[in-house]
Amino acid sequence: MYQQARAKLSAKDLEGAVALLEKITRKYPDFQDSWILLGDFYTREKNYLQAITYFQGAVRAGAGDFIHLSLADLYFLTYQYAPARMHLDRYLNYAKASPQGIQKANRLLKNLEFAMEAIKDTLTFLPENLGSALNDQHHQYFPSLSADGRLLVFTEREIGTDKKDEDFYYSEITSDGQLTPKRKLPGSINTPLNEGAQTVSADGRTIIYTGCHRPEGYGSCDLYASFLLPDGSWSAPQNLGPAINTSQWESQPSLSPDGKTLFFVRGKNGRDESTDIYYSTLGENRQWTEAKPLSDVVNTPYREATPFMYFDNKTLFFASDGHPGFGDMDFFYTVRQSDSSWSKPVNLGFPLNTSAEEFSLIIGPDGSVGYFASDSRPDGFGGFDLYRFVLDEKIRQVPVAYVAGLTVDAKSGAKLAGCKIRLIDLFNGKEIWNGSSRRDGSFFWVLPGNREYAMYVEKQGYLFHSQNFEVAEQKPEEALFVEVKLQPIEAGSQIVLQNLFFDTDSYQIQPKSEAELIKILEFLKQNPQVKVEIAGHTDNQGSPAYNKVLSQNRAKTVVNYLISNGIDSNRLVARGYGDTKPVADNQTEEGRQRNRRTELIILSNQ
Repeated sequence: MYQQARAKLSAKDLEGAVALLEKITRKYPDFQDSWILLGDFYTREKNYLQAITYFQGAVRAGAGDFIHLSLADLYFLTYQYAPARMHLDRYLNYAKASPQGIQKANRLLKNLEFAMEAIKDTLTFLPENLGSALNDQHHQYFPSLSADGRLLVFTEREIGTDKKDEDFYYSEITSDGQLTPKRKLPGSINTPLNEGAQTVSADGRTIIYTGCHRPEGYGSCDLYASFLLPDGSWSAPQNLGPAINTSQWESQPSLSPDGKTLFFVRGKNGRDESTDIYYSTLGENRQWTEAKPLSDVVNTPYREATPFMYFDNKTLFFASDGHPGFGDMDFFYTVRQSDSSWSKPVNLGFPLNTSAEEFSLIIGPDGSVGYFASDSRPDGFGGFDLYRFVLDEKIRQVPVAYVAGLTVDAKSGAKLAGCKIRLIDLFNGKEIWNGSSRRDGSFFWVLPGNREYAMYVEKQGYLFHSQNFEVAEQKPEEALFVEVKLQPIEAGSQIVLQNLFFDTDSYQIQPKSEAELIKILEFLKQNPQVKVEIAGHTDNQGSPAYNKVLSQNRAKTVVNYLISNGIDSNRLVARGYGDTKPVADNQTEEGRQRNRRTELIILSNQ
């Protein structure tokens, strides 16, 4: 009867096999093999409580202590930590335990010790199925989101048919959080072959994704890029080349919000139980550098998967079964430090993490809403469905804002490509973005919200542009748009030094003005033929005489700084105009603030 049951299992007659095995356990309760085979069957079916029942039967039938490792694992997966520890101790004292079994037991012990403490600190977790606009009886998974929170792209795979093709779909998220019905991405990105596991760039113009078994590929699955075309469709795929793709399996990409680092997973194949997270950076020549694995702080000898770089460009989320957790794959995050090292991964906690497999987590730009895929929730439509949830306060991320802009010639209005752009965080003086405007003059950033920034834009033949702005938490329709008008270097051209700050009623320069002063120095050294005037202005608060002296002293302070740093005094003029040249209404605080300014004016360019 036992051999017949095994034959039925091989023939996929599961119901018949189980019926025979259960008949054996009733008629011959001391026959260990039937209990063990039933326990193995229900473990594979993930019916862990039923599996425990049959393995306990094997113990009663006299099975050796080897069976206690399976029982310890099952009790752990069902959150019964006290009996899990008891059976684990029993196995670790088993004289005939195999080296592989001892290794598995010690790994389970680490998970058990972690889970017993972590489960005491339960998080708020109320996932919401995204509904029939996106989900149906097929598989929907691997969500990705643009930085404005509007574009949600995901992978869909049909089930229940002979077709095994994966394609990309998208939905638009409205300002009130509603989702438009899903549609296939238009253009050449979807093909009769498999496309899946994608990442959308922060600006929504690029998708990097996995393509498998293609004639131009380097291995089973490679990473490809597709670009948004002017007509709203997506370009044909471009293989990212040998710096990233190898004869191995590359998949599950995540592009950093600045577009300069690509994280992805590499392994022997899609079934590899020891996949690692790799990264590649975009070089000065716009080519990807040879990919390298993340350090062993993140990667383990086991499986790491589904990396997601949050919009702050330093917090990396990923799934792993190699770090202590609740069983199978759990979600973790690690933070990139100032020296480019990674912090010790943090488990996101219960019940976001469970004994089941969790994967493909992303966090929206507001830092408080997460998206993931699951096939094990009672409100599902059949296969994997997409869900979203509000993050518990303990694991919320810093909200970000995005800034879009355009660089143009101030005189002709022509769009200027290749303008160098730098962003400085005025709170700490650190450079947080360094890049260039695109061919159409546009640029796009994702920045931590509720901060004040200095922006510098420069291009050969033009006076540099200085600007100061503050970004707050934003809804998609509240994005900051910045138009930068660069002045050609010629007599009469002028700019407001918006990141030059003085103490109130003083000509003492504030420390956060350092970046602005350095930029003026760089400009004058790069253009040694230029002579400039530093012009000080005030609002109309105070007497005209006082305002003129204050503005003169402020202009002179800047000139003295430049001279002390190597600029010839013959190239510099300091003038104070007091309140005689207002550019706004002095009747409002906003107007008075605009009038309190320091300008740089080109006197000659010879």
